[in-house]
Amino acid sequence: MSQTTHALPEIAAAKPWTLREVIGNLHRDIPAGSYVNVGIGLPSLLIDVTGEVGGNFTLHTENGILGIAGRPAPHEVTPNTPVDAGKDMLRLGPAAATFDSATSFAMLRGGRMDLAVMGAYQVSFEGDLANWSHPSSPIPAIGGAADIASGVNEIWIAMRLFDEHGRPKVMRECTLPLTAKRCVTRVYTEYGTIEIQPGGRLVVRDVCDGLTAGELEQLLAAEPDA
Repeated sequence: MSQTTHALPEIAAAKPWTLREVIGNLHRDIPAGSYVNVGIGLPSLLIDVTGEVGGNFTLHTENGILGIAGRPAPHEVTPNTPVDAGKDMLRLGPAAATFDSATSFAMLRGGRMDLAVMGAYQVSFEGDLANWSHPSSPIPAIGGAADIASGVNEIWIAMRLFDEHGRPKVMRECTLPLTAKRCVTRVYTEYGTIEIQPGGRLVVRDVCDGLTAGELEQLLAAEPDA
């Protein structure tokens, strides 16, 4: 079953945000002056959005780049154009720096990054993160995810709210292998933004049109405050 509202009659009237709008919501909330690590997949849209509208923060990728300004135009691409961790091409800002992966991970492990934006398969009410092993992945690999989730000061997740079976991926306990425990503080989805507070308390920060915080709370089988 695909992730569609027909499997979820209680929110059938919802008008979910596009994935780009999800990243736009996240972009809006990044504190000025932050150093932000950007993960692969959906989180990498943050690079595109920042390149289009700007941002008072500095983007970092784990393969060793700090100071990303967006994506290059076709005429700007050369054999030496840098790429992010997902091998997509980058445009560097005027004060950008490049360095080896050992230096990059020293920044990540040492708490030098204010924020990391990552994808996830599951997030628990306690903020546990599972984002590296999934039954659909024939060769799971944790990569640098555990270092980032454990070393960066704050972890925000950008993901679709439901899995392929229509089940919420924000859940009481993760059923997949964990990347790190109690690290996630916020989850951005196409139906709403959910803040994870100590003690497993969820706070719904905002919701898409056609949906109320109460409906999202009920769907998650939790009792968050709107």
